[in-house]
Amino acid sequence: MNLTPLQQSDYALRQFGREIHKVADIMKWTANRHMKCLSVRQPWASMIARGEKTIETRTWPTEYRGDLIIVSSLRPRIDDLPAGQALCIARVVDCRPMTRADELAARCELYAGAFAWVLDNIRPVEPVAVTGKLGLYIPPDGLKIKFI
Repeated sequence: MNLTPLQQSDYALRQFGREIHKVADIMKWTANRHMKCLSVRQPWASMIARGEKTIETRTWPTEYRGDLIIVSSLRPRIDDLPAGQALCIARVVDCRPMTRADELAARCELYAGAFAWVLDNIRPVEPVAVTGKLGLYIPPDGLKIKFI
């Protein structure tokens, strides 16, 4: 079968796309020890998972850069929002003192001592139970994450 270069490219892209979907469909990703978790109260945890909130604020800075599992806190309970579950993985790309310009992305007003944890590459996951803790913490052994 003789294909033009354009047809060959199109065929290769379709094959590559099929392979990616196969991997995505079966991919179960095990959290590793180099990754961290952060418990976030609702509704902000769900806002991060939906990509609506790209800055998380804390009263303490972090030097950590990399993938971060966002876990919804158990309290406060808000109807129809998941609690005590991993909701997404986001990459921490920066941490700096918060400014007024950060308010929209942080979904909160500037407050004294606030640090802006800048999040990027937010990937929702199938919710899975995780026991939350204060501060950054290591994911539980054997935590399986499935991207959605």
